[in-house]
Amino acid sequence: MIADSDEKTFLLQAQGLLSGHWLGNYTVVTLAKMPFYSMFLAASFVAGVPLLLSQQVVYVVSCAVFIAAIRPAFASWGSIRWVLLYALLIFDPMSALGGERPLRNHLYASLGVLLLAGALGMIVRADWHWKQNLKWSLLFTFALTAQWLTREESFWVVPFLVVYTLISGWLMWRAS
Repeated sequence: MIADSDEKTFLLQAQGLLSGHWLGNYTVVTLAKMPFYSMFLAASFVAGVPLLLSQQVVYVVSCAVFIAAIRPAFASWGSIRWVLLYALLIFDPMSALGGERPLRNHLYASLGVLLLAGALGMIVRADWHWKQNLKWSLLFTFALTAQWLTREESFWVVPFLVVYTLISGWLMWRAS
């Protein structure tokens, strides 16, 4: 571990969470890094799952959720196309970079896929009853919150939200 590195900050914050002291002792770097990755590290530790494995599982699950989100839009696709798309998604070389180092990039990518899945899940099901759409709305909300609290430069999500809002507004206007 490199002294005074981001990795050390995340691990110390996770240790603080696990000991019941929110993000640990207050220092000059306590609020410099967003807290969600530290929460993920602590949850991974409590679950007893190695960090690299837990990050990979979250990515594989987020890809499966993305497939489930867009499935109604491509109802005519056969199983082989879905398997190929899923394989293309899960074999992203970026998901294995960094090895055992606690890098939030892996989780950030998974949250981006979940955010897109939640948005597309709601758009594809815009004409469905709200109760059937609730899970996609909750997923979108969770992914957006987690994404925002994982990295400092999450403002890139704002243009995505503007486009999503315009598409959703247009679909609601068209439906009425």
